[in-house]
Amino acid sequence: MQMRVLGIYLLFVLFMTIGCAQKSATYEKLSKVYVNLLPTSYRLHFTKFRKSHINGLMMVQVVVENLSNHRYDDIEYCFKWYDRRFNEVGEYLTIWQPLYINARDTKEIKALAPLPSVKRYKFLVRKRGK
Repeated sequence: MQMRVLGIYLLFVLFMTIGCAQKSATYEKLSKVYVNLLPTSYRLHFTKFRKSHINGLMMVQVVVENLSNHRYDDIEYCFKWYDRRFNEVGEYLTIWQPLYINARDTKEIKALAPLPSVKRYKFLVRKRGK
């Protein structure tokens, strides 16, 4: 009987340890606000990451600046939303949107969180067709 209780206790400790390890790993991944998956030859600069709240929903603004003499029409972006526990919220609403930006141009991208429980976000950008 004591071996059975000890075995259950050890399993409990093991599962708790694994759960805590996953949470801390997730926290490290989300510490960055945006993820740039573009080739290094793309001369885009992402600045002025701002957030505010409108009617209880988080509003996010990102400024994209094209530093090159080329028009980019093969880029897409999306926002991922997270609650205070770093769980993704509204993942079914994550849609990659096209981004067209002319040479030496600046664009402002805005997004509204899908739910009031959103406390954090991540901005992802990549070359279209991935």
